[in-house]
Amino acid sequence: SIRERLTELQELLEQLPRLAAEASGDAAASAGAVSLEAAVEVARAIVTAAASSGDLFVLSVSGAAQSRKLPSAHAAPQPPDGKELAAQLERCTRPESEALKRIARGCADANLAVRLVAAPGSGFVDVASLAQLPKISGGRVV
Repeated sequence: SIRERLTELQELLEQLPRLAAEASGDAAASAGAVSLEAAVEVARAIVTAAASSGDLFVLSVSGAAQSRKLPSAHAAPQPPDGKELAAQLERCTRPESEALKRIARGCADANLAVRLVAAPGSGFVDVASLAQLPKISGGRVV
């Protein structure tokens, strides 16, 4: 029932601050993906129980499904040539997360559109990968 799903959602929301505090670096990105997957499952259950469709708002302030390093012409002892730097930058524009694509397909199957809000905090937000959520589910980047 919807009441049971709302209880599950409340429990998830209560656990998120602890999960975020315990995670850092790649673990934080993984914890974010796991938290997202859990939230999607609860939202899918609510939408299915209501025999309806819905929107899921995702706010991302840092991280991605996996860590990516932005290229820097000054980071290496020998700066990369123009072609190599262009290839590194192009790689940062491609989605690299199969997990996010799988989550997005699950949302689409449940008539759950993802609305993504990317608000970079102190770190890199992999919008190229995260944007797969709204693209596949019929949502949008807000």
